Amino acid sequence: MSSFESFSTTQTDRISHIVTHIDTIGDKKSDNNHKIWFGISIVAFVLLYGLFGIDILGILIFVGVLFVHELGHFLTMRMFGYKDTRIVLLPFGAITFGRKEYRKAFEEYIVYMAGPLPGMLIGIWMLWNMTYYDFDVTSLNIMIISMLIIINYVNLLPIYPLDGGRVVQLLFLLRYPRLQFYFYVLSLCLLLFVTIYYQDWLLLIFVGLLAIGFRQNHAISRVIKSITIANPTKEDVAKAVLNDSKYTNESLDFQSNVASLVWYIIHIQKPSKKLIAFGGLFYFVMLLSPVIVVSVLVYNTSSL
Repeated sequence: MSSFESFSTTQTDRISHIVTHIDTIGDKKSDNNHKIWFGISIVAFVLLYGLFGIDILGILIFVGVLFVHELGHFLTMRMFGYKDTRIVLLPFGAITFGRKEYRKAFEEYIVYMAGPLPGMLIGIWMLWNMTYYDFDVTSLNIMIISMLIIINYVNLLPIYPLDGGRVVQLLFLLRYPRLQFYFYVLSLCLLLFVTIYYQDWLLLIFVGLLAIGFRQNHAISRVIKSITIANPTKEDVAKAVLNDSKYTNESLDFQSNVASLVWYIIHIQKPSKKLIAFGGLFYFVMLLSPVIVVSVLVYNTSSL
């Protein structure tokens, strides 16, 4: 009798449900209401930032910057053959969805970096032209430049779930599921500290939403570590989730979501040494780019 046959009928049904969930995750057919939710999210976005005193022009520029950012993710996903790609506006920002079961580490790296880079480069180009060439210095241009650089630079910071945090996980932590979980906890603590220090209650809501995923992230790290066979099937992943003693009594929805994310993570190709070296170097150069640009501007200005 195989290990699969040794499960009770109830367990067999649960495995079947989880496998089906993995198969359909991100499928447009399973998300027929995403257009309705997109419309609701736009209204919520405008109302939320309106309550915090941001004028309509500021909101429009913010949305434009977010769109440029997510368009970078969207276009690179399409270039690498992701399916069901779409941009969704959220009350706290935006996110780009896409499906691809087997992904190369290089592709993931490009997708992550393609979000913040275009906006930052456009902002730096505008700042450079404003400083040295005949580019109008207006409050509108200054607002656009500030949002382009600040929003995209913040996304580059090595904090999960920002793009920079995902780059760090991909390059340095992909082989170490427990370290990925500790990185998540560290990011959560850092965001909470920043929230309390600056008394930014809007950010507190974001931190609260991120904290909801604590148990899920912990379960993911445990399940990935427990899978010791090469090229596990969806049934193997489902069994690993159901056999986890700490989360065996969780709801089927929770276990299905964990299994889907585990399946997603284990099908990202491990990064090569060249990608870790050169991709990591480029990432850290981009982290230093505002310092480099400001230093150059100050030096050139003082030399005039």
